Amino acid sequence: MVPSRVMDRNRTYGSAVALRNWFRAHNLAACNLNVLTEDVHARRSRLLFQRAFGNEAKVGIIAIPNPDYDSSIGGVIARR
Repeated sequence: MVPSRVMDRNRTYGSAVALRNWFRAHNLAACNLNVLTEDVHARRSRLLFQRAFGNEAKVGIIAIPNPDYDSSIGGVIARR
């Protein structure tokens, strides 16, 4: 995990830039990377990480379902 200073808007892009800068600061090349994210954020996350890394890396996505949302009923699961 690489810390990012972005708090409100553009957190995903800020995280991508922080990761890119960390790779550069440590003289590491990121040829390919996978981003783990919730399924509803997958496309946007891939787009923003690809924008941050440009041609330096090919970005893949691992999309996981939100545990608080049951897609079979189309609603939020109440947790107590």
